[in-house]
This record gives sequence, structure tokens and C-alpha cells, in this order.
Amino acid sequence: ERIIQALHNPIRYLAYRDPGAANTARTIRIQASQIAPGIEIQIFDGGPLIPVAIRERIFERIKDSSLKEQLSESSFHAELSLPLAAQIIASHGGTISLEAVENNNLFRIRLPYLSA
Repeated sequence: ERIIQALHNPIRYLAYRDPGAANTARTIRIQASQIAPGIEIQIFDGGPLIPVAIRERIFERIKDSSLKEQLSESSFHAELSLPLAAQIIASHGGTISLEAVENNNLFRIRLPYLSA
């Protein structure tokens, strides 16, 4: 259940990070592929790109008031869920990152296969 929450949080962040575009259709794509020794899940949108200052620290708990000021209220609340997602994914032996690829924001989640 917690891993589902961790996968949902980046999707929710991309969907709600720009409240000014609330009535604008937004496409979020999800792709999964096998990698050794597990799975990689890519979650990406068509931008606009998340500013570098936010992207570099997006999985940290926000303590810097100047960074908080760059975020809208709904983005700030969505932002709180990303450190939690990173913590959950790490507890399962995985990693999460955020990259800018062409004009896309790309969350890349890597998880190992669970042993039975």
C-alpha cells in the first residue's frame, strides 16, 4: 500500500503543481520497463519544466523560506509528499530522481524485484 502511495505522489505533483493551469488538459505519461535487477518506472509530462532550484532539492523537506516563496500553495502541499515518496521507495531498496529531458519533467523510479 505504501509503495502505491509513493508512485502516486509524483503523479499528483505533476498534475497539480501549476494551479493557474487548473482548467488546462495535461498529459502525464507512465512507462515501466525491466532493468537488471528490477523495474524502472518513468513518469513524465510535457512541461513547463520545473525550475532547477526546485528540481535539485525536491526530495528534501522544505525548510528554506526563499524556496517556499517560489511555490504556489497547492505546489507546496504537493511538494510535501515527494520527500515521503523518496523515503518509502528507499525503504524498499529503490531510488527516485527528477530530471529535465527535452521539454519533459521526468520522475525516474527504480525498484529491485522482491525476493519470495
